[in-house]
Amino acid sequence: MIARKYRLQLLKVIALLSQVRWYNILLLASAQYLAGVFVMNKPRDWWQTISDKHLHYVVFASLFVIAGGFIINNFYDQEKDLVNRPKQTLFEKIISRNSQLNFYLIFTLIGLLLAFAVSFKALLFFSGYAFGLWLYSHKLKKIAWLGNVVAAFFAVIPFFGIFYYYDQPTLNFVLYIGMMVVAVFAKDVAKDTVAQKGDLIYGYATLPALYGFKSARWIIVAALLLVPVLTGLMLPRVAQAMYTLLIVANSLVVITIVQTLAAKRPQDVSRTLVLLKFIIVGGVFSLAFFQQ
Repeated sequence: MIARKYRLQLLKVIALLSQVRWYNILLLASAQYLAGVFVMNKPRDWWQTISDKHLHYVVFASLFVIAGGFIINNFYDQEKDLVNRPKQTLFEKIISRNSQLNFYLIFTLIGLLLAFAVSFKALLFFSGYAFGLWLYSHKLKKIAWLGNVVAAFFAVIPFFGIFYYYDQPTLNFVLYIGMMVVAVFAKDVAKDTVAQKGDLIYGYATLPALYGFKSARWIIVAALLLVPVLTGLMLPRVAQAMYTLLIVANSLVVITIVQTLAAKRPQDVSRTLVLLKFIIVGGVFSLAFFQQ
């Protein structure tokens, strides 16, 4: 009986980790620390950077607020997700609706308390971010274009927390964030294309649902064509290692565009989705070479 009780608790923990998208949380934390060490400071001063407790407060404030954002997003999307990803959603329903709301409030509160430990302005910044995540989940994501654009910007807003803390954003890093916004936007449109069935059933006005599969492909391609433009602005001012990585990234973008145009049905876009996730993950870890 006791073993069964602990097994149920373990399943609930796993379900909670699934709801907060722990892999996205881990990726974001890595990106923020890499930005702090290799972009906002000199790499040789890495220990001094990592020893700064306020950097950790900013990173973990981001993580808890975003975890809360994922939970409230799941709360509003549960019926649609039962159509698009039934097995995962049924597993996540181990956590009751009331528990979801409680975890959302707890995670958001912890994030705001960590932000307040940095400064009152940081508290205002993350309070606005937390409210924006709720508004996106509740209303904005159902609005064509606006939902995808807002989602892309919300994905990179934690970088602005790093900007705010160090107060020294560089032009190249702003351009880098622009490329990440474009990649995340394309990924979200690709994800909506694959999940088009559930969006149509529950009336989500996503771009694929509104304009159809073929138009969605061209929207993804048009977004990805912005990457070479932003890269061209960065190349004259980057170190050799980053120069090489940007060329590789653009080669992957070309492959992704070809794959997207070759897709014959919505499910084929899942390959585009995989490539875009790979590009985003690679983009995050390329921060380690930003000044090398």
